[in-house]
Amino acid sequence: MRFNFSDDDMPDIEKIIELLRSQMFEQLRAQGIDPEELVNQLLNNPQMGTMGFSITMGPDGQPHIKSLQNKSPEIKKGFEEPFADIFFSEQSREYQMIVDLQGIQSLDMIHVGFDKRQFKLHAETGPFKYRLIRDLDHDVKPETARFALNNGILQVDVQIK
Repeated sequence: MRFNFSDDDMPDIEKIIELLRSQMFEQLRAQGIDPEELVNQLLNNPQMGTMGFSITMGPDGQPHIKSLQNKSPEIKKGFEEPFADIFFSEQSREYQMIVDLQGIQSLDMIHVGFDKRQFKLHAETGPFKYRLIRDLDHDVKPETARFALNNGILQVDVQIK
């Protein structure tokens, strides 16, 4: 499926989500799978983790879709890998990391580090335990890092060397 948006159009995201949902359910039914039963099985499976997708507009003006899941073999048992997007701007020569940390309410609960060309994050409070390690294409200047947390969404901006 391909959506074409002009700069003058603001897509109605709710209509797009409903269209995607109805087409996925239609495909499942065509394969003899009850979509509602599948959703219930997935929601009640503690081993499942979380899966989804992210749609972002690329520099080419086209939407880019990528799969998301929070189960990684590199993450220690009992921890989840949070959903994260990392953007790099040639113009400002900095990275912007956006990380979904559901349940984390304060920057004091988050530990961020940069090791060589890696972004590392550890955050936990009560039942919420997150670890994230992402490789970066450029060395960064950790002393330039700026942090903001709003409704469990962490934004980290850091300049490259």
